[in-house]
Amino acid sequence: MKIKDSQKTLRVWLTEKLQEHGYGVAAALARALSTDSASIMPMQKPPTGRSHCGITGDELVKMAEFFGEIPPGFASVAIYPSQCEFLDLARNLSKEETDWLLPSVKVLHQQISKAPLSLSRKGEKK
Repeated sequence: MKIKDSQKTLRVWLTEKLQEHGYGVAAALARALSTDSASIMPMQKPPTGRSHCGITGDELVKMAEFFGEIPPGFASVAIYPSQCEFLDLARNLSKEETDWLLPSVKVLHQQISKAPLSLSRKGEKK
């Protein structure tokens, strides 16, 4: 999906969700996005000549969490709650902490990639 097409899909989805949930949801969404209500309207329909008023990846994740669903066409890039928690923790690390921790994370990732079946959850089919 091209960026321009994906932004259009997001705009349509956002507009539908806001209409579906009714009065006050735009303000609640703005709070969830840590922004003001005035910034929600340009996400739905950017001002003429300002196509760069797109929805960012971070905003997309927060919107999906807020509405409890992933926008159409974005399921393949879905971020699960545990991934969100991991990313939140990673964002709060200092550069020094990141530099210290990254090599260990890479080693763990390599080990997991080599033996994914050993990490299956209880009750899941292997």
